[in-house]
Amino acid sequence: MSENAPEPGLLWGIRQSFLRYVSRIPDCQQYVGDGATLTSEGLYHFALDTSPPVGREADRFPGPLRYRGHVQFTGYSGMLSVVVLNPWIENNNGETTLTIANPMQPNSRIPLAKLVPFNVTHARPDVMVVRASTYLMTSAVTVFGGSYAAGEGLDPVVYTYKPEWNSSRASAHEASSTNRS
Repeated sequence: MSENAPEPGLLWGIRQSFLRYVSRIPDCQQYVGDGATLTSEGLYHFALDTSPPVGREADRFPGPLRYRGHVQFTGYSGMLSVVVLNPWIENNNGETTLTIANPMQPNSRIPLAKLVPFNVTHARPDVMVVRASTYLMTSAVTVFGGSYAAGEGLDPVVYTYKPEWNSSRASAHEASSTNRS
């Protein structure tokens, strides 16, 4: 096991073709903050949200793995706006999804991508690392302005967490992810 285990959080490149596209827009602006950072490899790291769940999240089992951060791209004098806000990894009916906060409707989430875990490991005894392929969901086609069809691949995601932050949720999540590997 590595002494340099990744920092607990979610690491994602979103979609490289999209990033190349927006980089060519003359007035493109990118905002990264509120718990998200841009790594030297060009990936976005969303910090693990360890605050206690509230409301409907407190009653769900297994609950979501919650990450925090804000990544936004704007361009074309405001005609383009793509927002990835506070991503969560959720398990619903045996399907793992990446959801994001809906920037237009507080307290609602958009199922963004179906996740297919292909590698689940312990980086250290206290850090789980899950690598997963991602596929755009129908509910999120509008997030990218209709440029990509449902089912199209996005970049793989790597999410890490410390199981002890909520051992019952993490154990259930680990079992669910491992069963699909």
